[in-house]
Amino acid sequence: SLTLVLYEQLSAQIVQDLVQSRWYLLGALVAVVVVCFVYILLLRWVVAPVVWASIAGLLAVLGFSVYLCYKNYVYFKENPVQLVQTTNLKGYAQSVFSKHQTWLAILIAVALVLLILLIIVIFLRAVYDIKSTIFFPMFPWVLQCAVIAYGILVLMLLMSIGESAFSVVNMIVNLLGFFWMMFFISGVSDMMLASTFSTWYWTFKKKDLPFFTLTSGIFRTIRFHLGTVAFGALIIAIVRVIRVILEYIDHKIKKFDNPFTRCIMCFCKCFCWCLENFLKFINKNAYIMCAVHGKSFLEDCERNDGSPEKPYFMSKNLMNILGKKNKQA
Repeated sequence: SLTLVLYEQLSAQIVQDLVQSRWYLLGALVAVVVVCFVYILLLRWVVAPVVWASIAGLLAVLGFSVYLCYKNYVYFKENPVQLVQTTNLKGYAQSVFSKHQTWLAILIAVALVLLILLIIVIFLRAVYDIKSTIFFPMFPWVLQCAVIAYGILVLMLLMSIGESAFSVVNMIVNLLGFFWMMFFISGVSDMMLASTFSTWYWTFKKKDLPFFTLTSGIFRTIRFHLGTVAFGALIIAIVRVIRVILEYIDHKIKKFDNPFTRCIMCFCKCFCWCLENFLKFINKNAYIMCAVHGKSFLEDCERNDGSPEKPYFMSKNLMNILGKKNKQA
């Protein structure tokens, strides 16, 4: 076929270009080997400056790449190029990189890499000591994907029943269960990581850090704190269900176009949104305190509420930065 012939011509062109540029490729390979050798020697003598300079340089290159990809994406989207079919390798590359979709895909990929590297750099020290935490977020993500798939399946089954009081009640109950499971998985992962990093933080000599630090955090969470996480997740799930119901009511009453009802609904939705975010903040801090101290959910919520009587914990360095002092008893 014509497509097969075009691909054969393109393959032949690639081989021909590689043969013609073999000496340039060989020179580049030698240069890379020399640079790597020099880099290794520098790491042998000045580790910290070289490592941090490399990280800063990589982040700078990725940041500039994101900017460049965005500029090209905008340019080719506003100025589409008429593509000409060709078997020339250079022309084929130009046709590919003249599409704004190509630059959008590269932009997303580079931005994700930059974001991941930034997160790793921020938590570099703890993650360096506990390397398994890099891959840990994959497991909650897989579990949440499974819950989403199950929720979609249940939703399809409920929709097949038809509209009735029974189906509406089942919809609300299953919606509550769906949100409860999602927040429960997220809370369990937060608790496990909090338990792991609290062990790292309170280990004075990092070389004495247990080998199975993450495993120990997972075990402690499953053994002692699942009820705590379930209770906190249930609170947020109930508020989320209320928000969904309000959104449904708002969708139904839009046809009346009543300013008073719009104002009331806007107030209710805003209140529930603020309440949910406040509870998420309280929950996450309660999970952390629970992982550190091993107390119950409500006790950890009461331990530090930010009031003058129960202020949040501040290290001495943070107090010096903020100009705060502990009050004398």
